[in-house]
Amino acid sequence: GIAVINAFWLVIYMKRGGLLYELVRGLDVILTARIRQVAYIMEHYGATVFGHEVPMGEKVVYDSYYRLSSIVCDGLFSYLLVCLGVIFTVLLSFVIWYCVRKKKEYSIIAIIYAIYGILETHGINAFMVYPILLFGAECLTQMHNTLNAKLQGDA
Repeated sequence: GIAVINAFWLVIYMKRGGLLYELVRGLDVILTARIRQVAYIMEHYGATVFGHEVPMGEKVVYDSYYRLSSIVCDGLFSYLLVCLGVIFTVLLSFVIWYCVRKKKEYSIIAIIYAIYGILETHGINAFMVYPILLFGAECLTQMHNTLNAKLQGDA
């Protein structure tokens, strides 16, 4: 869900006009330019199915619209979309959705993870963000149980 909302914000910001643009620009101020940073990357590099390398930290000629002088991507879902691709972003979103659907107790972890993902890019590092380990463990457990049930049903 957050990945889709994030992509929506980027499209609105790149349109450069209208009421929604003003709302997203205000949100960008609250999020300390995170939307603007990724909109710049999307405009210059775009998103791909499998992602691509974006030269993070590279100095660029100052852009007066985006007010940036270097390339930065400081949000997990934006980073996933631009650098790792649409497929990986959808896959991770599906895993989180699947785990929450199977175990409602994980809802609070998913919400915290989503909020953290808006503000930081370290959300895919399992050593720094343990919910990935919980989601991964739950997914493997559910897949194992489903496979065992099917195998026992066939026997």
